[in-house]
Amino acid sequence: YVRPITSYVYRPERELKAFSNDEIGAGKTVSVGIRLDLKAFAYWSAACDDWTVDDGVYEICIGASVSDIRLRGTVCVSNGKIILPSQKKMWLKNKLG
Repeated sequence: YVRPITSYVYRPERELKAFSNDEIGAGKTVSVGIRLDLKAFAYWSAACDDWTVDDGVYEICIGASVSDIRLRGTVCVSNGKIILPSQKKMWLKNKLG
């Protein structure tokens, strides 16, 4: 699930943007990879009549369901690029001067 920390327009609390349908047996642990591209942060803007991605911080939530979130993290979007946590310090330094 993806959600903007702050949004200029109304958006749902969490939006399902990707999922995996892997079958995992009880008590088993597996690694599952899910890739999010810039489209995962977009919403339909009636004002622009197009898909729009706002700059800002987004929370990524991973879980078995929307009511069973087990892992959270944040990424930044700036000028149409996704900035991963390891790049965030540099992004903040550039933003704040």
